[in-house]
Amino acid sequence: TEPWRIPDPDDLPIIDPNFADGPNYVGPDGGTTFRPYARDPATLARPWAPPGRAGLEHRIGGLEKANEFGHVSYDGANHEKMSELRAAKVAGVAASYPSLEVDDPTGDASLLVVGWGGTYGSLSAGVAVARGRGVRVAHLQLRYLNPLPHDLGNILNHYQRVLVPELNLGQL
Repeated sequence: TEPWRIPDPDDLPIIDPNFADGPNYVGPDGGTTFRPYARDPATLARPWAPPGRAGLEHRIGGLEKANEFGHVSYDGANHEKMSELRAAKVAGVAASYPSLEVDDPTGDASLLVVGWGGTYGSLSAGVAVARGRGVRVAHLQLRYLNPLPHDLGNILNHYQRVLVPELNLGQL
């Protein structure tokens, strides 16, 4: 066994959950209310309301809520809007990905081998064998599948052929 390294709590980054501290909407009459499903335009994240805060009461749970207001909604147009918001929120995660790194030492490979997850060792070993035999081959190991990285299309288009040697149900 090895000893666990315990970080000094003072060295940890401060995490600001950006809790809601009051109403976030001013109506045309000047009245203020809390809209629990009003989203940050950049991240599409909802405000976090600490439990028990007066004026910040809202419903949570599995039923779909009305956009911005947060009451249970069975409306089809609202369902479509909320589905689009959820999809956009997931798609926005790709902006936080680092740029993809292709293992193409000479930069002149015509074949790109693409893998994901646990195939890294087998694929990199196979690519090394192929290079030893004179095959111009590059290797790309993906870390994220949903959403796919923004720079993936440009990388795939750079190569004449792309090989995806996966034994799964086709998620890649």
